[in-house]
Amino acid sequence: MRKVEKYIVNMRKISTACRSEFMEDVNVDLFLQPKDLADALGITVQGVHKLLKEHHIESTMANPRQRRIYPASVRQVAQLKGLPIPSGVVVVHLVKGGVGKTTLIHGLAARASAYGCRTLMIDLDQQANLSTSFGVYSRPKKDPSLLDVYVGHMNGKKVKIQDTVVKVTDFLHIIPANLTLANLDVSIVQGTENIGNLFESMFKPIRKDYDLIFIDCPPSLSRVTSAAHCYADKILLPVNTDRFSLDGLELTLEHLSLLQKKFRAKAELHVVINKFDARQKLGFEVINELASEYRDMLCEAYITVSKQIDNSIAANECLWNPQQGKNAALEDFNNLLMEVFNLKTWKDQMAGRRKSVGSSSHSRKREVVAHG
Repeated sequence: MRKVEKYIVNMRKISTACRSEFMEDVNVDLFLQPKDLADALGITVQGVHKLLKEHHIESTMANPRQRRIYPASVRQVAQLKGLPIPSGVVVVHLVKGGVGKTTLIHGLAARASAYGCRTLMIDLDQQANLSTSFGVYSRPKKDPSLLDVYVGHMNGKKVKIQDTVVKVTDFLHIIPANLTLANLDVSIVQGTENIGNLFESMFKPIRKDYDLIFIDCPPSLSRVTSAAHCYADKILLPVNTDRFSLDGLELTLEHLSLLQKKFRAKAELHVVINKFDARQKLGFEVINELASEYRDMLCEAYITVSKQIDNSIAANECLWNPQQGKNAALEDFNNLLMEVFNLKTWKDQMAGRRKSVGSSSHSRKREVVAHG
């Protein structure tokens, strides 16, 4: 338990070092409820309460009917049970606007942090929609950006990658975007760096501080997006159920194939159906086409269309705000997180241990009977 406590202290130090003065007063309160953790572990809600009590793991009563388990406590449970913490660099990209890339990262990154993952979001889109969805506003030429990190200075002062990170919660940080990113690609074109390892070098000083890094790319093909692709362990390709999305998917995959040949990029590719509307006949036709042509890449989990989620993003509100209430699309995000990051193994490992303990118990009973 001392290792866990030491980790929590270190994470708070990292959070304290982050910039936070450019955030609006946005309610970002990320946690799991006992049923969420029970489902992830494959045990009962009563089993979760017993586990927390036996090992003195903190939880909070928000009101008489709701108990909250915050990320540090979820991480304690995972480490106590020897369960793997998801890790890697995840890029979300498609050469088409409006497919819901920003919403996808917002939902997945926030939820991953609630499961105890130290999570960093990197906004590469100069429109900064991901940044503002968490109430983070970066001012051009006043707040350090990735362009300033690349050139090494801003207003005559040296800029490090650590200077760009903003704290959203203790377990969720972001490197926000601003309009200066419009010049980042031009600067890279004029430089001599190898695109294949540009981001690995740029983010190396902070990589060890995070389990998961999510990168939101603009809907274009450029040196910047290519650098992100080469840095990625997983690339999520969100598509809507329309023909234009299929065209964008085909073009993006062609570009990724070129990068794989030139830079030996080896990211896992996951096609995600986003904003699915069961009322539209065309949607099922597109799904059948995706299942036929991209079966090995297509995720089983998909995100249903939700006006509530669209309104939350437009209002710069966190999707997982406790006031949101029940929403089928939020359950979709949770299912996608479980699938893409193999969090289902938590339940499998817990079940395997219970089976092993049960087998050992039966064996001991047989031995007692045999020697009785």
